This record gives sequence, C-alpha cells and structure tokens, in this order.
Amino acid sequence: MPGMDGMAAARKLRERDEDMCLIFVTKLFQYAIEGYSVRAMDFLVKPVTPEKLAPKLERALQTIDRRRRTRIAVQAGEMTKWLDTAEILYVEVMNHTLYYHMKEESFSAYGTIKESEQKLAPLGFARCSNSFLVNLRYVDAISGSEVLIGGDRLPIGRTKRREFLQRMAEFAGDQVL
Repeated sequence: MPGMDGMAAARKLRERDEDMCLIFVTKLFQYAIEGYSVRAMDFLVKPVTPEKLAPKLERALQTIDRRRRTRIAVQAGEMTKWLDTAEILYVEVMNHTLYYHMKEESFSAYGTIKESEQKLAPLGFARCSNSFLVNLRYVDAISGSEVLIGGDRLPIGRTKRREFLQRMAEFAGDQVL
C-alpha cells in the first residue's frame, strides 16, 4: 500500500470501528503476529488460495452476524418475549398496541412506539411516520411518500420524512459497494 503499511491501516480502521473483523495477509509469518496488537481476527500467509481464504471469511461473517443479533424484551400479554432484532421488519402502533411484524410471524405487545424507538434506533431502525418504526436493513425501496418493506407499503409521514430519509441515506451509505 503506497504511503501506509498494513499495521498503520489497521490502526486507522480500529479508530473508526472497534468491532471490525481484521484478517491480515502477509508474506512472512512473523509479521502476522503483529496483527494481534490491533486485535486481528486471523491471518493468512501468502500465497492465498480459495481453500485457505474461505474458512477465514466464513468465520468473520459468523462473527459479524452474532454481533448484529441483539435481543430485546417485550411484554406480550402475561408473558415477556425475547425478540431477535434482526428478525423484526417493522413495528406498528395502532390503538395503543404495538404490533411487531417479524420475518415469520407478527404479534402484539404492550408499550409505546417511543419506547421501542429508544431501544431499536441504535440498532438500525428509524421512524418513517408516527405509527411505524422500520428496520432499515429490510427497506426494499422508497417510492414517493411510501417505504416498501417485506412486501408492505408504509407511509412516510410529512413530519418524519427528512429525518427518515437522512437515516436511510446514512444506513445505505454504509452498505453501498
């Protein structure tokens, strides 16, 4: 890398993201050991083959997936139910009841949309209207004043539009290849 070695790059990456999965690729085994000073997940010694690379990448993907899976407790009648936030498409409030629309099921629970937003906003959720809180990773499209998610069309409220579109742009910016 011109102007920066791998360790300097790793330190800069670590400044931006403490949880990033780093895998070092090096010619010499002794240089790989330095990678652990920046909490590298693993290392590969060149030449790299698909057979050597695949399990390292699979391990990194599994680690990322585990980190994304956060569970929250919601009160559903007499029972407290633990939800994997990665499975929630969106939350809807109607007549003071929350409806959690999941990948496989939907159910109602006690609480307010504001409480749900406080729990879920740091995990990639955003309000598109007073009645809907959506998981940004499942947004399929935005069309006019609607957001398409999981086959449903949800309204984007006039008062929430700017903030929602900004949150979506920030989220999508992290995902653009």
